[in-house]
Amino acid sequence: MKFPVKQKILCAIYTELHSELPDMGRITPASLCIDPVQFRVAVDKLNSESLIKGAVIVSEGQWPIPRMVCLEHVSLTEQGTHYAAENLREAM
Repeated sequence: MKFPVKQKILCAIYTELHSELPDMGRITPASLCIDPVQFRVAVDKLNSESLIKGAVIVSEGQWPIPRMVCLEHVSLTEQGTHYAAENLREAM
Protein backbone atom coordinates (compact mmCIF):
# COMPACT_ATOMS: atom_id res chain seq x y z
CA MET A 1 0.00 0.00 0.00
CA LYS A 2 1.36 3.41 -0.99
CA PHE A 3 0.69 6.24 1.48
CA PRO A 4 0.28 9.88 0.46
CA VAL A 5 3.23 12.03 1.56
CA LYS A 6 1.44 13.59 4.56
CA GLN A 7 0.39 10.19 5.88
CA LYS A 8 3.88 8.80 5.37
CA ILE A 9 5.43 11.62 7.40
CA LEU A 10 2.77 11.44 10.10
CA CYS A 11 3.21 7.69 10.49
CA ALA A 12 7.01 8.10 10.60
CA ILE A 13 6.66 10.64 13.42
CA TYR A 14 4.25 8.35 15.28
CA THR A 15 6.57 5.35 14.87
CA GLU A 16 9.66 7.31 15.93
CA LEU A 17 7.91 8.75 19.00
CA HIS A 18 7.03 5.22 20.08
CA SER A 19 10.51 3.78 19.49
CA GLU A 20 12.81 2.92 22.39
CA LEU A 21 15.14 5.87 21.69
CA PRO A 22 13.22 8.45 19.63
CA ASP A 23 15.37 10.57 17.32
CA MET A 24 13.24 12.86 15.21
CA GLY A 25 16.33 13.79 13.19
CA ARG A 26 15.96 10.41 11.47
CA ILE A 27 12.83 11.64 9.71
CA THR A 28 14.13 13.20 6.52
CA PRO A 29 13.02 13.31 2.89
CA ALA A 30 15.79 10.83 2.04
CA SER A 31 14.86 8.36 4.81
CA LEU A 32 11.24 8.34 3.59
CA CYS A 33 12.12 8.42 -0.14
CA ILE A 34 10.18 11.66 -0.59
CA ASP A 35 11.07 14.63 -2.77
CA PRO A 36 12.46 17.39 -0.49
CA VAL A 37 9.99 20.01 -1.75
CA GLN A 38 7.04 17.66 -1.22
CA PHE A 39 8.39 16.89 2.26
CA ARG A 40 8.57 20.58 3.23
CA VAL A 41 5.09 21.31 1.86
CA ALA A 42 3.60 18.26 3.62
CA VAL A 43 5.18 19.18 6.98
CA ASP A 44 3.79 22.72 6.60
CA LYS A 45 0.31 21.30 5.90
CA LEU A 46 0.48 18.88 8.85
CA ASN A 47 1.38 21.82 11.07
CA SER A 48 -1.40 24.01 9.62
CA GLU A 49 -3.92 21.20 10.15
CA SER A 50 -2.84 20.95 13.81
CA LEU A 51 -1.73 17.32 13.44
CA ILE A 52 1.84 18.10 14.57
CA LYS A 53 3.47 20.70 16.80
CA GLY A 54 7.04 21.80 17.43
CA ALA A 55 8.17 21.74 13.81
CA VAL A 56 10.34 24.67 12.76
CA ILE A 57 9.11 25.97 9.42
CA VAL A 58 11.09 28.71 7.68
CA SER A 59 9.25 30.56 4.93
CA GLU A 60 10.44 33.35 2.69
CA GLY A 61 8.07 36.22 2.05
CA GLN A 62 4.96 35.27 0.11
CA TRP A 63 6.56 32.13 -1.36
CA PRO A 64 4.11 29.24 -0.70
CA ILE A 65 6.80 26.57 -0.31
CA PRO A 66 8.73 26.58 2.97
CA ARG A 67 12.43 27.16 2.51
CA MET A 68 13.30 24.75 5.31
CA VAL A 69 11.65 22.54 7.92
CA CYS A 70 13.15 20.96 11.01
CA LEU A 71 11.47 18.12 12.87
CA GLU A 72 14.01 17.87 15.70
CA HIS A 73 11.43 18.81 18.38
CA VAL A 74 8.25 17.74 16.62
CA SER A 75 5.48 15.82 18.31
CA LEU A 76 1.96 14.83 17.45
CA THR A 77 -1.09 16.62 18.70
CA GLU A 78 -3.88 14.53 20.18
CA GLN A 79 -5.65 14.71 16.81
CA GLY A 80 -2.42 13.73 15.01
CA THR A 81 -1.85 10.75 17.30
CA HIS A 82 -5.37 9.46 16.67
CA TYR A 83 -5.05 9.98 12.91
CA ALA A 84 -1.65 8.24 12.71
CA ALA A 85 -2.79 5.30 14.87
CA GLU A 86 -5.84 4.76 12.64
CA ASN A 87 -3.74 4.85 9.47
CA LEU A 88 -1.20 2.40 10.87
CA ARG A 89 -4.01 0.00 11.80
CA GLU A 90 -5.50 0.22 8.31
CA ALA A 91 -2.10 -0.47 6.73
CA MET A 92 -1.69 -3.75 8.61
